[in-house]
Amino acid sequence: DDGSRIFGFSADASGRTYACVWNGSGGPTSLGALAGFNSFATGCSADGSVAVGRYETNSTGGNGGFIWTASGGMMSLSSYLAANGVDMTNWSIAQATSVSADGTTIAGTGYFNGEMRGFVASIPSPGALAVAGLAALGARRRRR
Repeated sequence: DDGSRIFGFSADASGRTYACVWNGSGGPTSLGALAGFNSFATGCSADGSVAVGRYETNSTGGNGGFIWTASGGMMSLSSYLAANGVDMTNWSIAQATSVSADGTTIAGTGYFNGEMRGFVASIPSPGALAVAGLAALGARRRRR
């Protein structure tokens, strides 16, 4: 982001971790935790309006990716992509690892048909999304 905020995670008194943002005017502010367990922010847009990361779905570490927006809060990245027209059949998002400066491209890892794969999700405009496995991107680039 522009340096006025730091995204990461903080622990509470019980030891649970929460994705959070520090804005320089006090302590960390939680971004939330889906499923009530731990969450970790791993990337943010340049203006800090979009953050991505991973949340744990149970105490044994099952996980999923999340997206947080200043206007909408935290939600499952899988749900966000599906709600915006991406066919998530056979995909299970494990984590989002980074987001572009403008907040429109998200990268991470997930499982497709049970196999770990990288993914890139591009959001060129509201409601128009595309997800491609990194292997598919590499094949497409080789053909050009």
